[in-house]
Amino acid sequence: MKNKKIEKYHFEEIILILLILKSELSNYDKDDLKCFSESIEGRIEVLFKKDFLFSLNREYGINNDIAFELEKIKNLVVKLYESNWIEKLLDSNQEINLIRQSSSKILDDLKVRENDPKKFSEDHLNIDW
Repeated sequence: MKNKKIEKYHFEEIILILLILKSELSNYDKDDLKCFSESIEGRIEVLFKKDFLFSLNREYGINNDIAFELEKIKNLVVKLYESNWIEKLLDSNQEINLIRQSSSKILDDLKVRENDPKKFSEDHLNIDW
């Protein structure tokens, strides 16, 4: 039973990261951006790996195509890492647009309704182990 709760939590972390990456981050203040960067940095490298993704229960809907796209997103985001890297996501360039579009498409494929990342985090990422 505990394993299922941990797996659900990890899946919800993935959803939160995708919601952050697809969001119009200019609508958030510096504190929110800091929290968002902390939610992504370090976690995306683990959660968006094919091996980890395929270890999740199939009920979450992760297939080969989604796993491939998640790894692509991970690689693009990790390339942005440096001081205040999350602010780069405020810009609009080809790579940032690709991150946003891919994140949005995966959320659609997983049938995740539109949601504010802050609200999603408050509603779903409570640890009850």
